[in-house]
Amino acid sequence: MYTNSWDPHNGYILRSDDQGKTWESTELPFKVGGNMPGRSQGPRLVIDPNDNHVLYFGARSGNGLWKSTDSGVTWSKVNNFPNPGTYIPFPGKDYGGDPTGFSWIAFDPRTGTAGHPTQTIYAAVNDNTGDNLYRSTDGGETWAAVPGQPTGFLPHHGVLSSTGMLYISYSNGVGPYDGNKGDVWKLNTNTGTWTKISPVASSDSNNYWGYGGLAVDPQHPDTLMVATLNSWRPDANIYRSTDGGNTWSPIWQGAYPNRTLKYTMDISAAPWLTFGAPYDLQAASPKIGWMIGDLQIDPFNSNRMMYGTGATLYGTNNLTAWDTGGTVNISVMAKGVEETHVIDLISPPSGAHLVSAIGDITGFRHDDLTKAPSMMFTNPYSSVTTSLDYAELKPNVIVRVGAFDKSSNPSGKALGISTDGGTTWNPDATEPPNASGEK
Repeated sequence: MYTNSWDPHNGYILRSDDQGKTWESTELPFKVGGNMPGRSQGPRLVIDPNDNHVLYFGARSGNGLWKSTDSGVTWSKVNNFPNPGTYIPFPGKDYGGDPTGFSWIAFDPRTGTAGHPTQTIYAAVNDNTGDNLYRSTDGGETWAAVPGQPTGFLPHHGVLSSTGMLYISYSNGVGPYDGNKGDVWKLNTNTGTWTKISPVASSDSNNYWGYGGLAVDPQHPDTLMVATLNSWRPDANIYRSTDGGNTWSPIWQGAYPNRTLKYTMDISAAPWLTFGAPYDLQAASPKIGWMIGDLQIDPFNSNRMMYGTGATLYGTNNLTAWDTGGTVNISVMAKGVEETHVIDLISPPSGAHLVSAIGDITGFRHDDLTKAPSMMFTNPYSSVTTSLDYAELKPNVIVRVGAFDKSSNPSGKALGISTDGGTTWNPDATEPPNASGEK
């Protein structure tokens, strides 16, 4: 998951030929860094739509482009690819101090036939000093920079429509934590013409986020959507166009808190997604999301869309209501699956069945093991709870310790004490001197 010095593990590519019932794996000769900066860019691993024996994988840390011709069993490096991707988010640091490498790869299926490999392939790398988009027109034998491409930003996602329009979202950071400027461009691959189609251009003072998640409706190739990558306050935004990016409609507009919304949100499957609001009076709650690094429209159903955030997976089943002045109904799609890390668990002899310490969302008192709790631990709130314990003779007395971002929460506490089994916590509990709990 990491390229840090303290993670010794190389990456693996997993493959299944029975729709996921069973899996086999191939170890790569380098680390993959699945939880490193730039992790929401993509896709980096792609299968040729005309010949599923052919796969490409774009690596990070200077390891370049790799190819398989036996459905992912074995891999070899594409030695003639000109640029491994040089952008480093945090030079000199152990975390994020290595090049982020490739950002995405896309095939043009029009340039192949069933059983015969696609000839035109696009590959993008993270490089903000020059060219970062390359193309092969001979099935990967040779590669060259695409003429006329924009430079200075990093290509986050790329989607090629069935009509030959290559849409690219750009940001000045690889995400998910950085990026405060960006644009959206399209390349007409039939003519070689580039057009900037940003919903809000990077030159506009209102653009403070960059662009991340990007999708094209396969059934309607002029319909596309793009998401802000790093717009925490007041909320993320998603833009939709039905004319190839000539005009855009945001899912909300106006000044917070007096916004006009084109959506409703149902978080009943995970009610804690309010994060105990109002914890941030400058931000909406529940949020559409943040760090929206991927967004997809169902290729068989134009009404169905899902997108990933820093908290959960959201989606809708009435997406096209957006185009007729209706309301898009967004709900939680990650039922039963949460993206987090369980650090500690206790099961006191009385009270709650289970009390959890969880990375990023503090932890929960679990009174019912069949559904999500209504709220994580708050007051004090620590983004990561590192340890829990209860008093054997008084099981309702529970203590927790954790870490938080002191720069954004200077009055936060690393210690929480509960006398009612984790239902409420005492925000006035004293701590040792200089116990910052800084994350």
